[in-house]
Amino acid sequence: MAFVHVLQLAVHLFIWSHHGCITESDGAWVPTGLIQCLNNTDCGNERLCCSITPALGRRRQFDGLDPDGNVHYCLPWKDEHAAWCELHHQYSPDAPNYYGLCPCGPGLVCTPTHELDEKYYPRDIFGKCTPV
Repeated sequence: MAFVHVLQLAVHLFIWSHHGCITESDGAWVPTGLIQCLNNTDCGNERLCCSITPALGRRRQFDGLDPDGNVHYCLPWKDEHAAWCELHHQYSPDAPNYYGLCPCGPGLVCTPTHELDEKYYPRDIFGKCTPV
C-alpha cells in the first residue's frame, strides 16, 4: 500500500515538474491537481503566474480545494495578443499571486480600448494589454 502511495506521488511530481508548476521546498507543501501553487515563484517559470479562482461546476466536487473553495493554477501572463484584460487587475512585482486570471505580464499594462465590443466588454472594466 505504501508503495502505491509513493508511486502516485512520484507520478504527480513528474507531471507538475514538466508543466513548470513544481516548487523546490522543504517538503511542507506539494502541488496537487487543483492547487499547483501558493505564490508566483511556485510556478517555477517567469512566464507563469499563480492564478487563484473559485472552483466552478464539476471542479467543486473534488477534494483538494483550498479552504475557500478555490483552485490555484499556474497560468501564462496575458500578452499583447490576449483578447482582453481587466483594468483593475494589473501586474505588480510585489504581488505573491493573483485572485482571478493572470493579468498582463511584466512590461505590459491593461489599458482601455475601443477594439472590444462594449456590449460584452464594458470600457470601464475591460481593455487590452499594451506596452508600458
